[in-house]
Formats: sequence, structure tokens, C-alpha cells
Amino acid sequence: MSSSVSKHIFTFLCKNEGCSEYGKVEKSLRQSFTVADQVLSLVLDDQEKFAIKEDEDSNTNKSVLGARSLIVAKTSLRVCKNDKCVGCEELHLCRYLVCGNCRFGAKCKKSHDWASAYNLALLKKQDLQGLTSGELFQLLLQNDHSFLPEVCFHYNKGNGEHGSCKYKTSCTSLHLCQHFLQEDCKFGASCKRAHTFDANADKILNARGISPENKRNLHKLYRNRLLITSSQERPISFGCFSNHFNLF
Repeated sequence: MSSSVSKHIFTFLCKNEGCSEYGKVEKSLRQSFTVADQVLSLVLDDQEKFAIKEDEDSNTNKSVLGARSLIVAKTSLRVCKNDKCVGCEELHLCRYLVCGNCRFGAKCKKSHDWASAYNLALLKKQDLQGLTSGELFQLLLQNDHSFLPEVCFHYNKGNGEHGSCKYKTSCTSLHLCQHFLQEDCKFGASCKRAHTFDANADKILNARGISPENKRNLHKLYRNRLLITSSQERPISFGCFSNHFNLF
């Protein structure tokens, strides 16, 4: 039962851009399963598959989690960085394809066959063979830190147009408001940090092959990635997650 419940939840998350609020997850689950709260708690406590940001305020009936608690899908599967490796346990895929925009297209020297026999064997080991390419790529983008550029820590400190970043316009990290990406910027439109991409940020993203669609979804990708990172650095049960959640 627990494995079926876990797979249902994981699949639901992947079909919803890699994450969902608990209330929506539970509604979907209850339509197919009758699950005791204790079983559901154990399933969601699997930190190899799920990262959770708990919302205590929405937990009005003391259920497993508050309805607005965020659940994010995790995976240890990665894309290989070594062109010449043989028999590794990582996907052999064009990294630009995963990011959504490979400018080489059919002429690309890297594999665009995400469902090749080699890749499919790895996907089956992780029970991911049922995902579409879009669902798989979303999962990889929010779990594998090598795809998305880092957000500049120094830009988010100090005053001035570039914060305390000494590289300014030559910085290879994104100059974006970290709290905007975390969805907790209290300043909104009046924030002195960037909430949109400037020319340099756009250049960095284009160099990585980030597609226009993924650019529009970038704040969610970073939020999910940061939540996953936080859960890995401090492996705790979701019962006290809201007290420890600190992305930076």
C-alpha cells in the first residue's frame, strides 16, 4: 500500500511542475486510495523522494500537513558530465535539451534520446520510466544544481545597483532578489533588488540553453531547488520543518 501511495504522490507532483500543495495532493490521493494518516505521514517522510515546506497556519484540523504546505519531488538521478564515460549510473543526454533550448537541434553531437535503452534502464531503476520528457526534465532541473546558474549571494548584500558584488556586470551568477525566488520578498515592486532579468541575466540564462518557458517558470525552479537543498542539509521530519526552513 505505502509504495503505491508514494508512487501516486510522486507522479502527481511530476505532472504538476514538480511540486504541489498538500491539499491538492491529498485530494488526488483520496480519490484513488483509502489511507490512514499514519501511513501517509510515513510516506511523506521519505526524504529521498519528497521535500516539504510546512504551512502550520493552514493546518486547521491537525491533519498530516496544512493544506498549503508545499511538497516537492526529489530524485538522485543526474545527467552525466563526462562525454567518454562507459557504464555510469547517470543519464546520457544533451544538457541543453534538458534546459529546453538546444541550438544545435538534429546536428547536436549529444544524445537527444531521453528514452534510449541505456537511459530507460536507469529510469526503471528509479521507477521514473512513466514520466514524459517534460516531467523528467523539470525533475532534473530542480534537483541537479549543475543546470541552473547560481544566484549571486553578494548581490543580495550591501547597497547600490550591484549590492556588494565586485564583479558587477561581469558576474556569472544571477543578480536576482533571493527573497523573490523564495516567494517571501516583503518589498514587492519597491524592492531594490531585481525581480526581473536584466540583459546580463538573460545572457547567462541563454548561454545555458534555458528556454523561454523555463525562464517564465524560473522562480518556481529555484524555489523548489532551494527547498530540496535545505532538506538535504538539515534532514528533519516535516513536523518541525517550518521552524528550520532557511534557504540562505
